[in-house]
Amino acid sequence: MRKTPGGLEESDHAWERALEDALSTQQQVELLAKAVSSTVFANPQDERALRLRLGMEGGNKFSGVRDVKEVGDILGVTKERARQWVGRALRTLKREHPELMEALSRK
Repeated sequence: MRKTPGGLEESDHAWERALEDALSTQQQVELLAKAVSSTVFANPQDERALRLRLGMEGGNKFSGVRDVKEVGDILGVTKERARQWVGRALRTLKREHPELMEALSRK
């Protein structure tokens, strides 16, 4: 898999965009929140970065998608470091919940 300049694999970018697009209904937001909450991430920064990126930092309430620069600013790190944390969290989420994309793609 080809890496992008930010360290994410191309499939991570596609998956991240698909997650953003899927956050159109409350049911889908709740499904994603449940998956994120039940996932054991390698480090807390990964989970926090993903929650911020997907607008889920206030518990399970959706507050709007942020770009990785905004996530980095909030966490006090560079955009590239935030992108690495989000990418690692996405790979963990995909590994532990392979059924998630199919469920989120149903509208």
